[in-house]
Amino acid sequence: SSSLASSYAIRIHPIDTNESKDDNVDRHELRWELLSLKNWEEPNQGEGTLALNALRDCAKDDGAETDCVLRCKWKQSSDNIWAINVDEGSNEIPNDLQCVLSRIMVQTAISLVYENNNNEEATLQLTLPLREGKGCQQISLSDFFYKKDHNNGVRQLFFPLSEKYAAMEIVDMVNDQGQVLGSLPRPFVHTHNLLHRGIGMIVSKDESILEKSGKLPEVYVHQ
Repeated sequence: SSSLASSYAIRIHPIDTNESKDDNVDRHELRWELLSLKNWEEPNQGEGTLALNALRDCAKDDGAETDCVLRCKWKQSSDNIWAINVDEGSNEIPNDLQCVLSRIMVQTAISLVYENNNNEEATLQLTLPLREGKGCQQISLSDFFYKKDHNNGVRQLFFPLSEKYAAMEIVDMVNDQGQVLGSLPRPFVHTHNLLHRGIGMIVSKDESILEKSGKLPEVYVHQ
C-alpha cells in the first residue's frame, strides 16, 4: 500500500517475520520507503494531481529512487517484555518528520502485540527517534489501550515531541485504501502534510456546480 507525508510518497511493505536461529525468537519488521514526489512531476501539473499520481503509483516497484527507509522492528525479549525500535532513516529527510512517522509505524507493532498477547500487563520497551538522538519509553499494554481514553497510548508516544500537541485532538493517518496506519495529534498532520481523512465543502454562487454548465470551478486538492 502507499501513503503521503510532506514532499514524499510512502511505499509500505508487508510485515516480515523471521525466526532467529540463535534464540528461536520471532523477529518482526515493518518497512516504509520514502520517495520524493519529484519522481512523478510533469509539466503544468497541479499539486493535487501530483500527489494523487504518486499515491497511486508509488506502491509499484518501478525503479523510482528511494530517499529514505524506515524500519520498525519488534520481538519478545522475555515472557513479559516486548522490545520495539525504529531505526534512524536518512539525514536527508527532516528529523521531525522521521520522529512523527516512527510513532505511526510503532502503533502497528503495538496493535499486533496486543492482538497476540494474552497478558495485558506486558511491558513495551520502545526506542524511537527524538529531535536529538534517540529516546526510550516504557509503557504497559494496559496503559496504552486504557479503556477510559482510547487515545491514551498515542498521547504518550507523542508527549516527548510536544507536551502541548500531545493533549490536542487525535486524528488518523491513512493509506491509499483509507485504512488507518496510526493516530497522532492534529497539529502534526498539518505540519507534515500527512494523508488523513477530511471533509470538504464547496460553496457556489447563483448556480449549482452539479449542473452541466460546460465548466467546473477550480478546486484546490490537498494531501
